[in-house]
Amino acid sequence: MTASKNDLRWRRTDEKIKRAFIEQLRKQQFEKITISNVITSARISRKAFYLHYHDKYDFLARQESQLLALLQAALIKDHQHFKQVLTKQDRLQRQSYLTINHELTILNQHRQIVKALLSTNGDPRFKHQLHQLLANEIYLRIKMYHAKLTTQIPQRYSMAILVDGLFDLVNSWLQNPHPESVDHFAQILTTSRLLAPLDLLRTR
Repeated sequence: MTASKNDLRWRRTDEKIKRAFIEQLRKQQFEKITISNVITSARISRKAFYLHYHDKYDFLARQESQLLALLQAALIKDHQHFKQVLTKQDRLQRQSYLTINHELTILNQHRQIVKALLSTNGDPRFKHQLHQLLANEIYLRIKMYHAKLTTQIPQRYSMAILVDGLFDLVNSWLQNPHPESVDHFAQILTTSRLLAPLDLLRTR
């Protein structure tokens, strides 16, 4: 079975299953999706589905773990570059942009399944895991920058502003039917990190 996973037919069937799940998640909640729904939408046999996954929960767990692993691996790789540029502000800002770009590229490559998983019909646990990954990364960046959170408001609220704001921006981009390119949105995201909420308002 392991060898067959590199087979073109295997990969095509796996892609059909993924597209079918995405289609079903647009229509109904994950808990209501049945294997019959999936194989009908994918136009494959029940046997073909079970050659790939034990059940729908196995499909969900593998998709989510693969996405999170890709994002985590990209972050770990970028951490090595951060250590080399921490003392140079101009290069540090550039590296921050590149890190955002790397993560957005991965999300964009898997945009449809990520959108589906983050939708109201998707898996709240995946949203929590992605949110936690982002929170852990921001905590780590604060330490790497030798920075401290403001004392003007409780730290939990400072972190909520940092994490929730970034998460919601990325999710908004993912859900956008006409999204900006990865490079363009990476610039928007980088700029947004330098703006205070009041900077977004214009009185005239």
